[in-house]
Amino acid sequence: QRRRQDDTDSTYYFNETTTNGVFVDIHAFGEIIIYPWGYKNEGTGNDWDYRTLVNKVKHFNGYAFAGPKNGYRYSASGVSDDWAYSQLGAAAMTLELGTVFAQWCLYFLDSILESNMNVLTYLAKSSTLPFRIPKGPDITELMLTIQQSNDATDEETIVVNDDENEQETAAIVNLLVTTSASDSAYSTVNDYPHSQQNVSQIRAYVDLHPYDIIVEGEDNFISGRIEVAADEEKDQYALVLDISNLEEGKHLLYIHAIDTEGHAGPVTAQFFTVETTPDPSSTSSEEEEVTPDPSSP
Repeated sequence: QRRRQDDTDSTYYFNETTTNGVFVDIHAFGEIIIYPWGYKNEGTGNDWDYRTLVNKVKHFNGYAFAGPKNGYRYSASGVSDDWAYSQLGAAAMTLELGTVFAQWCLYFLDSILESNMNVLTYLAKSSTLPFRIPKGPDITELMLTIQQSNDATDEETIVVNDDENEQETAAIVNLLVTTSASDSAYSTVNDYPHSQQNVSQIRAYVDLHPYDIIVEGEDNFISGRIEVAADEEKDQYALVLDISNLEEGKHLLYIHAIDTEGHAGPVTAQFFTVETTPDPSSTSSEEEEVTPDPSSP
């Protein structure tokens, strides 16, 4: 996976389906995003992959591009991001933070820190395949609603107590997942080729990260998916997961979306809590909402 690149060969590229890792050099100042090559005004073999990635970065901090033939400023030899890309295959870049070298601390806290922490979070979420994941849709909104009811609508809701030879109605506990996903919402420059696809699927998993699944459908975990028609565009999508058998306590929902070209976007995660089952005669719901922009894990 890691391969030394000949700096004279701008056409060599790292495979987007196998190359992982992100390298970020933090500098001051300038409010720009620098990416290889820095020593010459030519793109790498992954130039369009890079453009897709930094386009998403710009959504969070609003910085200007400073890449080859894309806002290039001046040549700089021996820079760290050129080295990290060519020698490690990492998606490497430099963030020039702020407006002056000795930035006033309050300005840093109020105007620089949060937006660039969001950048780092997004890069971390994309680091498994940084030249591919940013091409996929982003989860832009997420709301989790726990619904508890004793409505006995099928055999699964009936529990037999053998000791007393009685039948009891077990509470049904569902997790309603309401979400929005988009290929273009986080793409500041929306005419990029990888910002144009519709969402084809949204997949959700409880207590298991999708990257840890060995074979889809063979593990014992709660999951679900939404199939989106090719010509269907909606502001929100809803999915119901049966969590009746979950233990009480805190649990984690993982969710990501896939576009019509097969690109899976970053995974967003949100905690929810299963509490003591209430009186079966009552029906209740509890909402936990997050707008993943993008500081959720």
